[in-house]
Amino acid sequence: MEHEVSPLLERESQLNLIAYFVILALTAVSGVLVFMLIARVEVPSFWIFSDNWVRALSVATVFGIVIYLADQQRRLQLKLQHSYAELLQARAEIMASVDRFAFAQHAAEIMVTHPQDEGLRELLSQVAEHFGANASAVVGADLELSVRNEEYREAARDAVMRASIETVGRGTPLTLSTFGDGSTALAVPLRVKGHLKNVLCIWRKSGSFPEQTLDGLQLVARIVELGMENSSLRALDDEDYGESQNRLDETWDMPQSDTLY
Repeated sequence: MEHEVSPLLERESQLNLIAYFVILALTAVSGVLVFMLIARVEVPSFWIFSDNWVRALSVATVFGIVIYLADQQRRLQLKLQHSYAELLQARAEIMASVDRFAFAQHAAEIMVTHPQDEGLRELLSQVAEHFGANASAVVGADLELSVRNEEYREAARDAVMRASIETVGRGTPLTLSTFGDGSTALAVPLRVKGHLKNVLCIWRKSGSFPEQTLDGLQLVARIVELGMENSSLRALDDEDYGESQNRLDETWDMPQSDTLY
């Protein structure tokens, strides 16, 4: 963006310099003519402006330069306005990205500092608030649903279930706004070790979500996936440790021989 704006600013400086030069030249000529009129000095015969054709050509040239400068200034202003609009859009996108990553970091802290079930409930509550949703849920073998208004619980449940079914069928994140009541749901599949196990959903009673909401929800989904994978690995480690401990206990419980070698 900086490389696009810098040439425009240099061009504006050049046009301003030309405009100042033209203004100074016209001011000087006007001053001379006014002085000659006041002093009633006749125009010398050798002066170039004594010829009518030269005068007409000079006036036409000055008007041409003024029109050219005005047109170039107008074009430059349009380009600057376009570049400024792009700069504002890029700034908004950067701020949105910062917000998404900041909330994803917060989600990771919740999942790390709480047991999986407790952390998931806390995260869903904050997901609904952060994205401006009326409800959020993780749908899988069980339904974990968080609603901001209890009167919408049944509607939210039906919406997230439908969105989850659609998402599982497609296997990709989607926006579903065909409920017929003006509500909108976003859904992102959750995969653990490559297998689709759950779906993360948010639901809004009326209206649609901003375009960047789905990107933010996918970041949160990745955090939830990592939390589920870590919980699964810890469960496997505990199971392996339990099996090893049982084998060790069985070994110690076996009858020991009285013969010493």
